[in-house]
Amino acid sequence: MKKIMLLGGALSALMLSGCGNSGVQVNDPTRDASQNRGVKRPTSNQKMEPKEIQSITEAHNAFGIQFFQQTLADSRGGNLFLSPISASFALEMTYNGAAGETKTAMGNALKVGSLPLTQLNGANALLSQSLTQPGPGVLLSISNSVWLGKGYEFKPDFVARNQQFYGAETRNIDFTEPNAHDVINAWVARSTNDMIKDLLSPLPNDTSMVLVNAIYFKGQWKEPFDPKNTQSMPFKSADGSASTVQMMSQGGEFLHLREDDFQAVSLEYGEGRMRMDLFLPDEGVALGDFLKRLNAESWKSWTSSFRMGPGRVQIPKFKMEFEKELNDILKAMGMGIAFEPNRADFSGMSPKPFYIGKVKQKAVIEVNEEGSEAAAATSVEMRATAAPIDEPFVFKADRPFFFAIRDTQTGAILFMGTFNRPADQN
Repeated sequence: MKKIMLLGGALSALMLSGCGNSGVQVNDPTRDASQNRGVKRPTSNQKMEPKEIQSITEAHNAFGIQFFQQTLADSRGGNLFLSPISASFALEMTYNGAAGETKTAMGNALKVGSLPLTQLNGANALLSQSLTQPGPGVLLSISNSVWLGKGYEFKPDFVARNQQFYGAETRNIDFTEPNAHDVINAWVARSTNDMIKDLLSPLPNDTSMVLVNAIYFKGQWKEPFDPKNTQSMPFKSADGSASTVQMMSQGGEFLHLREDDFQAVSLEYGEGRMRMDLFLPDEGVALGDFLKRLNAESWKSWTSSFRMGPGRVQIPKFKMEFEKELNDILKAMGMGIAFEPNRADFSGMSPKPFYIGKVKQKAVIEVNEEGSEAAAATSVEMRATAAPIDEPFVFKADRPFFFAIRDTQTGAILFMGTFNRPADQN
């Protein structure tokens, strides 16, 4: 059976179609990854106002928080780390080829159904361009590529939209070659600074197209932690078990939030545009109970309420990897028709009928005294059918906590996660 796979963050999609040549002019995306980062501006007649960037960011965040909550419900209390914006870009590239009820369902699930396609794509282009200019001390790259299988027919306007608005490099490739997946994996690895490797296994001979979006983040703390202050300390997991973590520590002035049953700190990267927000429930309050309150409205309220105050911050050094199939999650979010062989409509991609067979995301993060490094990868396999602070606070994350990395200029949530236990207990 023919297949399509989409990997996002590194995000890609394998797409099938009928026989013939695409007739689309292509470039070589195997060049150095730094040349692939960022996206092209919309055409000069594409006038996008800041409110439209804000609108697409709000849509991404609303989808991302629901996506996080659905994934959390199936995580069984383990550590969780994913990239909402990576999933958004991957699925919205695919959305460009959806039609009929499938387009409606995907648009509603992605929270972009009210936006004309040109407006959606143009806003994503400007958002990507803004995110990839984060200022000194932070590197954020968003890379896209489209790999077209030799001997297949593709709709040129679908490919052209990904080139124009997502800056996607395009290249013809023979998927019957045994090393085809290695070529794409090498591109993904370069685009994520080797954080995401071997994303694709050998591809079926009838694979016809792969779209890839890779996101990579590296930020230096505005105020680094002194390694001399890092000490071994106990960490109590949700099940009551105790373990030892390397706890970083520093005192000073921090962006802080205190609510009735939790507190939060916002640690700045570089010049402060990018931040990591950490939310710590009070003793006796389960992280799961706190997360039930997390939604688009509470997120906006919390992140606008941080205030500077004196205190001491203690957080563990950690490295986390997370990988999960997402079919049931996306179906629960209203995208079920896209997974049904006899109902899915992706006629905007190819004359051949497609449906989504499997969606999967992998993400990696490392946090240490210098800062944070993170990357994500999502795969979508498709098949052909037939208050004021007066006293110093202490923020000691020696129990499960929630965290996110966001851009304060656009408001975009880049990564989200929960730390429930050290890696050696997973």
